[in-house]
Amino acid sequence: MLFAIGLRVLGTLAAELFIARLSLVILIFGLVLFLAGSQVLKSIRFPIGYLLFMIPLPAIIYYQLTLPLQLWASRLAASGLVAVGIHTLREGNVLILPNCTLNVVEACSGIRSLLSLLAAVVAYGYLAEPKTWKRGVLAVASIPIAIATNGLRLVATGALSYFYGPSVDSGVVHLALGLGFLVLAFLSILLIHKLLGLHLRHQNRAPACP
Repeated sequence: MLFAIGLRVLGTLAAELFIARLSLVILIFGLVLFLAGSQVLKSIRFPIGYLLFMIPLPAIIYYQLTLPLQLWASRLAASGLVAVGIHTLREGNVLILPNCTLNVVEACSGIRSLLSLLAAVVAYGYLAEPKTWKRGVLAVASIPIAIATNGLRLVATGALSYFYGPSVDSGVVHLALGLGFLVLAFLSILLIHKLLGLHLRHQNRAPACP
């Protein structure tokens, strides 16, 4: 508890918001341990630890991740648009279509949807899967799935902009595409979880070699 308070003071003085916010989670751990003991802490450590998802990433890490994700999303979108027959030229994170130009900005990098999907998958794994290694597989799988579905979202955005003009890439359509592909990503996680269960069931039923 004293360590958490020290972090809070240090984070406030140094204007480091991540450390200041992290101190709250550490303080809750300390309070539960001090007031209820280690057995209670052990039983609720996951819900407390899950609070880490409410803390935004430090700016230095956030921006280190954003630029590579922007470029990956741009490559996936350009390849996808060409695959569906829309001539597309990519220059960095700019997609040049025959009738419009799309800029894959920071908000389109997919970092927010990745973190949202990861948070949802970690909670789902904790509630629906008792085996730790399966939880880990689902959490790790959420990263490439989030990147891939974000690329597909950009392909859909580019296709709509090509056929209906760049004005569709805003407002309700933009929001609907974001939510729709986030749902698709989570459904992909459910499918992977189902396949893991079927694979293990098949292995358990396989006859042992004589």
